[in-house]
Amino acid sequence: MWAEQGPEAVRAAALDKALEGSGPVNILQQAMFLMADFRKIEVPPKVYHLFPWLWRGAYIIVAGARGVGKTWFILAMVDAITRGVQFGPWPCNEPASCLVVEGELAMSDDQERIDLMNLSSDRKEPLYILSDAYVCEVLKATSLNIGKIETRERLRDLILR
Repeated sequence: MWAEQGPEAVRAAALDKALEGSGPVNILQQAMFLMADFRKIEVPPKVYHLFPWLWRGAYIIVAGARGVGKTWFILAMVDAITRGVQFGPWPCNEPASCLVVEGELAMSDDQERIDLMNLSSDRKEPLYILSDAYVCEVLKATSLNIGKIETRERLRDLILR
């Protein structure tokens, strides 16, 4: 096909198929575009929760050494997002429900921070916590391992329902 029509004709046909949603399924051919053509495809705008760096569908992992404030940072951020208020210099454009996956702290430490930050108060959207300490100590189950695809898929399914 490339030799008969040339690469530009094939790309143009792929663009037409992708935009119209018709024709036989040929993923590689349909997904390859000239940059200028790719830019013409209409996509829904991002919905920002904290503009310009946190949008709907983003997964956030905060890494750092123990004791540097990762949990405080995340709790303050999700508190702002679920209440629909500014977080630092970033406005909350749209409140959203949030899930904190806590894999380091003891349950008593989590509860203390929830109380200190008044995180159990009313808010526009729900705020959830998934505590690995609860999984291990109360449920007597194996520790969460978000490095495993099965765990990530189960978390995604839980979040999206």
